[in-house]
Amino acid sequence: MSDAERRRFARAQRLTRGDELAHVRQEGKRVRTASIDVRAIASLGVSARVGFIVPRYKQSAVARNQLKRRLRDVVRVEWLPSLPAIDVVVRVIPPAYALSGDALRAEMRQAREKLARLTLPPRADTNAPPTT
Repeated sequence: MSDAERRRFARAQRLTRGDELAHVRQEGKRVRTASIDVRAIASLGVSARVGFIVPRYKQSAVARNQLKRRLRDVVRVEWLPSLPAIDVVVRVIPPAYALSGDALRAEMRQAREKLARLTLPPRADTNAPPTT
């Protein structure tokens, strides 16, 4: 497998469905930095999955899409190779739009370090039949 293939942000590594994002936001443990709010919960899958919530906050669509691209790049290059099987939702708050690329990367590293120190509860399978 080439280096580029290892660093892909594959579909299986993305959280995209609204109900999945909502579940992680409601049940996950929280890690905060000055401009990023991260929630994480143990995953039922074999690899980490990451989703993003980037509200517009009166910014242009161009600024929002640039911020999302920068976030995805940091996650793809720095987070995915080392994350255990957890589901993560990264939500930005307004100050994130003003960050430079290096400052955003530094905040994401800080969030990743805090995330590594968390002990996540096991995730209950909501689709499994009840045990008796």
